[in-house]
Amino acid sequence: MPKIQIKKKDKAANKLSVAYFVGKVISRVNAKVGAKVACRLSEETTISQVRTWIPTGIRWLDSVTGGGVPAGRLTEVFGWEGVGKTALCERVVKHCQDMGGIVNIIEPESSLERKRMLKDNVNLEEVIYSAPNAVEEIFQEIDETIAAITEEAPEQLILIVWDSVAGTSSIQELEAEYGEKQYAPAAFVISQAMRKIAGQIAKTNVALLFINQLRENVGASKFEDPYRTYGGHAIGFKAALRINLQRHGIVRLSSTDKKIDGISVKADIIKNKTFGNAPLQFAKFPIMFYEGGISDIRSLFDWWETLGYVTPIGSMYKAEGVDTRFYRKNWPEFYQENKEAIEVAVAAKVAEQKPQTLLEEKPTAPETTEENDA
Repeated sequence: MPKIQIKKKDKAANKLSVAYFVGKVISRVNAKVGAKVACRLSEETTISQVRTWIPTGIRWLDSVTGGGVPAGRLTEVFGWEGVGKTALCERVVKHCQDMGGIVNIIEPESSLERKRMLKDNVNLEEVIYSAPNAVEEIFQEIDETIAAITEEAPEQLILIVWDSVAGTSSIQELEAEYGEKQYAPAAFVISQAMRKIAGQIAKTNVALLFINQLRENVGASKFEDPYRTYGGHAIGFKAALRINLQRHGIVRLSSTDKKIDGISVKADIIKNKTFGNAPLQFAKFPIMFYEGGISDIRSLFDWWETLGYVTPIGSMYKAEGVDTRFYRKNWPEFYQENKEAIEVAVAAKVAEQKPQTLLEEKPTAPETTEENDA
């Protein structure tokens, strides 16, 4: 029986044919569907890449997220009450304005602290504020905000904050009688809207920042999560970044005084779909009641202590790059005095440090003392 000879294809010719057909498909799709719908993945303009990050002002949190809040994506910040969700978003608003961005705050809860934002040097004259009643109205406002700005400035940075998802009802709920049973009307609206908006913001420089709250998952089995966020699963599915804030302990500046000076908050990165950034990392930061809210400098102490750049020596500490020892309660002043020397010594090592994950974290006591007097 004669052997059938199979001719081997020329690799160079095959490569040329692949490149030809890739270009042909892209040109035909763009001609049929619309310009710039399809492109080569190697192009820098592809919507799969995050082009702009809005810092949170907390360097530990910015490090584990990849840069803060990504533009062109949806970020969900959720947790129990009193863990600093609104305070964190106010810091993002401040940094967005520093970058020349436009901010729209949608807040049905009326929990925004104007005085705290003024202390953070937020220009309230350039912040759009609204308090709609229903979920449908909020998504209509988001559509109008994006359309009004991107029509004349397609590359304009826009931050839209919704505080909060759990505090907003649907029109169906508002028009219903008290006690009337309904099956998740807000979840249906949110699910429909997220399918529409997710693809729309991916082509723009718009950052959506949604604040949500946890609820008990009634009827959950022992194998299911006992807690869930409000509004169904649509936000969790469409969000590129999900941050779970938890109260980690209390802060006392003195071991002899019973006064509580703040709370310690732990931010768990539950989901991170931005390229090159791993999920299941965490960051910690304190919210000081008498020092203006979130303290990035005190957060640096905890971060650098976990990395070994601030080491305990008896009841005192020593920072990388500086020989002088200091007490923990004096860290903000010590850091300001030796800022340049410390940051130069730490900067190179932080970049090489392996990120710590939630699985590697050592358990700690629920209540901690921030500072100790010698």
